[in-house]
Amino acid sequence: MTVSMRVAVTGMGAVTPVGTDAESSWTALVSGTSGIARVTADWADDLPVRIAGEVASAAVDSLSVRELRRMDRAEHFALVAGREAWAAAGAPAADPDRIAVVVGTAIGGLNTTIAQQHILDESGPRRVSPHTVTMMMANGAAAWLSMDIHARGGARTPVSACASGSEAIMMAREMILSGAADVVVAGGTEACVTALTLASLAQTRALSRRDSGRRDGGMRHRPHARVTGADPGTLASRRRPGDGVPAVRRRA
Repeated sequence: MTVSMRVAVTGMGAVTPVGTDAESSWTALVSGTSGIARVTADWADDLPVRIAGEVASAAVDSLSVRELRRMDRAEHFALVAGREAWAAAGAPAADPDRIAVVVGTAIGGLNTTIAQQHILDESGPRRVSPHTVTMMMANGAAAWLSMDIHARGGARTPVSACASGSEAIMMAREMILSGAADVVVAGGTEACVTALTLASLAQTRALSRRDSGRRDGGMRHRPHARVTGADPGTLASRRRPGDGVPAVRRRA
């Protein structure tokens, strides 16, 4: 007898440059809103590229002081979005051993790595944070989220550059179809708007340099004009019921 298995999206969560949750992010996207803007930090002054998609600080307001201090920014985003998806799914009452987490990332805790290296260079090894390892490791986001929702079915992290989040979702699907898990929280996280990443990506000519470099906000070209080529009305018309950012997979 052949048993047919299906996978269903039961909840979504998102933290993006255009929204602090899945609903606001989707609304902004279909209306043609861009999250690309000038980086105002002083370290961006001498860079060939001074625009990026940054997440608003309000996106992590729900986190405790302890969580903010002990996690990298990429982990903050994953925890907030993961909690939203988990709540939207109704906090499935499944066996913890049958719940898994898969969060992909290309770089992991880069902000922590850079910051702690500076501390090491300037103040010595005794000043390095004892939380550095869990903050900079690529699988930190998956580990924190799995502990948060009491998932004991595995905490995995595919690292495949820009495809990391997509691979995480596919991995979640495969885990469910294979019978390895009943519920999987899956997605991707990144927090790499730093001088190092912008400079290195600019060197590969992967980023647009079409900005004036002036700190007064003047620009020869609007940053958002380079990322919103489609008509907002056209985007909205393509929306289908249930469209959004998948974050939870469960057997149906």
